[in-house]
Amino acid sequence: MLKPLTKKMTDESERGTYRFTFYCDLCGSPRQSVNYQSDSEGDPDTDTKEREHFAAYERANREAYNWFSRCPVCGKVVCDSCFRIEEKDLCQGCAEKDLKNMRRAT
Repeated sequence: MLKPLTKKMTDESERGTYRFTFYCDLCGSPRQSVNYQSDSEGDPDTDTKEREHFAAYERANREAYNWFSRCPVCGKVVCDSCFRIEEKDLCQGCAEKDLKNMRRAT
């Protein structure tokens, strides 16, 4: 299975609907995918359902790229609230460390 974009992801799929939640690697705030409806509801073929579930997961994982940014320093995948674009395109944690290091150097 394709690795989730974020370190924490939950599968909240229920009968007939596939849904996934991805969590910011820094603050843990959740972002939930849209509901993907099953085309095979009532179909007894397990392979068909597994393929459908995997396809929905892949779409949700790609969708998550719109909600998160990867910090170029630490590699964490963080929400917009935890990503500091105006400062140096870093996550909040790395931006704070960078600021502390700059203060020490002066």
